[in-house]
Amino acid sequence: RLGVRATPWNRAQLRSSVTEESTEYGPRTFATAGLTQGWQINKAWALDVGVDQSNTLRDARTIPFSPNAPLASGSLNDDFFAAFVGALYRKSDWTFTSRAEWRNSDLERRITYAGGFYREPVAGQALSMTLFVTDSNLAVGPDSLASDIRFAWAYRPTGKRWMLLDRLDLLYDERSADTGRTDSRRIVNNVNANWQLGEGMQLGLQYGSRYARSTFDGVAYDGYSDLVGVDLRRDLNRRFDAGLHTTVVHSWDTHVAEYSVGLDLGVSFAKNVWVSFGYNLTGFDDRDFSAARYTDQGPFIKLRIKADQDTFKDLGLDLGGAAAH
Repeated sequence: RLGVRATPWNRAQLRSSVTEESTEYGPRTFATAGLTQGWQINKAWALDVGVDQSNTLRDARTIPFSPNAPLASGSLNDDFFAAFVGALYRKSDWTFTSRAEWRNSDLERRITYAGGFYREPVAGQALSMTLFVTDSNLAVGPDSLASDIRFAWAYRPTGKRWMLLDRLDLLYDERSADTGRTDSRRIVNNVNANWQLGEGMQLGLQYGSRYARSTFDGVAYDGYSDLVGVDLRRDLNRRFDAGLHTTVVHSWDTHVAEYSVGLDLGVSFAKNVWVSFGYNLTGFDDRDFSAARYTDQGPFIKLRIKADQDTFKDLGLDLGGAAAH
């Protein structure tokens, strides 16, 4: 990929590039272009608008046997045009962000909205709320509507041995096609607690709960399940640490339980950067709980980076423009 990024005037960014890619279907050359313009309306309000576009210049890929059948992987309809608008409102102790995007391609027409509210920490407590909605209309395949309303609370008082993080998600998914309509409603809550047992040792506890209700062609199914996780981690020295973890997820209606047990070795090779290499002897996959902790069987790598307002200042980034994006 060869490209140019320029700032032709204040709070404007112009991007252009040409990319040559080769996939299992053959080579393709395409060009992308984008323009973003921002305005600082006053001390509190900031606004961004922009467009992005991708066009194929040369396509030597092999057309599948049936153009109307979905591909096993990837996509041949990669050209698109997208437009977005983003807004940011910031006060001394709270911030609101919002972004709406319209995207049109040969494969899909999609409208996306993302918004959030964040309350700065006061006495070790912070609050946030986010909303994410996607409306997708596919040229081949079912139409879908997905939304996630998320509430989060963090309790991290200075000098205390306990830290608590709680996240509540209200999820809705709907898919409709000629063969019928399905929808899913889920209430998912995850509570994570860390207890500093002593110098260089900590205990992590997680409890996740989920109530789900799904409808297939007018027939409804519901159920409750929960997850319990325990982690024990010990610092080996200033750079290395080791941990043990076990997790069990239980479905109360079917009386089925699955387990995950593993260990890992972590290393801090830079400031505020931590990576761990681990292996789960047994495991399972769950879309609502696995994002909070890796539970699949087999080897895994975790990378965590601490980032806050000071991180963006150190990098010289415009946090107002980044937040609106």
